[in-house]
Amino acid sequence: MLRRHPDLGTGARRTLERRIRRWRALHGEEEVVFRQAHESGRMGLSDFTDMADLAVIVAGALLDHRLYHFRLVWSGFEHAHLVLGG
Repeated sequence: MLRRHPDLGTGARRTLERRIRRWRALHGEEEVVFRQAHESGRMGLSDFTDMADLAVIVAGALLDHRLYHFRLVWSGFEHAHLVLGG
């Protein structure tokens, strides 16, 4: 929230939590959903996963590798790449 609206003070999250708590007290424990609007080209998700637990053996030797995964939030485009050697 603060990334998209830097003019909001640091108390904005606390205010939102207080308002949600008040709403739940009046209306019950219904789930509150805030829809996110993603703009094209604005955000990507990036992650490395250590694959050592898989114990992949190639030519009799343990393969030391990680998996890199990237996803564009708006389009859902994904790319995965094997990274050798750690």
